[in-house]
Amino acid sequence: MPVTVQSLSYVRNHSGNHHDWFSHTFPHTVQKERDRRRARDREEGKRKSEGYRIGRRVNDRNTLDFYLRHPDCKTAICVQVEAFQWAWNFTYPNGKNVVGLLRVPQDTPIVLNVTSSDVFHSFSIQALRIKTDAIRGRYNVIWFNVPGTCPSYGKSGFCEYRIQCFELCGLGHAFMTGRLIVMPPTDFTNYYSSSGP
Repeated sequence: MPVTVQSLSYVRNHSGNHHDWFSHTFPHTVQKERDRRRARDREEGKRKSEGYRIGRRVNDRNTLDFYLRHPDCKTAICVQVEAFQWAWNFTYPNGKNVVGLLRVPQDTPIVLNVTSSDVFHSFSIQALRIKTDAIRGRYNVIWFNVPGTCPSYGKSGFCEYRIQCFELCGLGHAFMTGRLIVMPPTDFTNYYSSSGP
């Protein structure tokens, strides 16, 4: 007579001490279940402790200071970024004003003061993991430093990154992009002192 899982579970559930009967009858199944639960508990414990460690790192005062205290404009290049439907306007300290194209020297701290002239926008250079909101009447400050290594060279012959809006800001949102061009310091000095965009 074939024994089915359904009949075994009936006997298990309707016998007086079903746990002991099942453990003695199917010890390998019980052991597998215990191992599975232990593995699940270990994984859950790892996730909790990793979350705790990440939280500790973020709450660490030195880490917060690193992000909140940006370099001084005496040692860094500070650029005003104004978002508008549907482009980015970059104004350098010398008054040079360029739309859609941000040129910076490599291995130099860059501080961006980001705002908007109309609706909410979100300034992002995804490859560098930089993102901040552009809100009318408010300045959000972010800073970065692009190292000398370059993952992709653009049409200009220099290292290029895509600047993009990540806040739905109207019909032209998908086309609200710009370019970040990272140049050697000597080339940037020539660009900065020239009159062209």
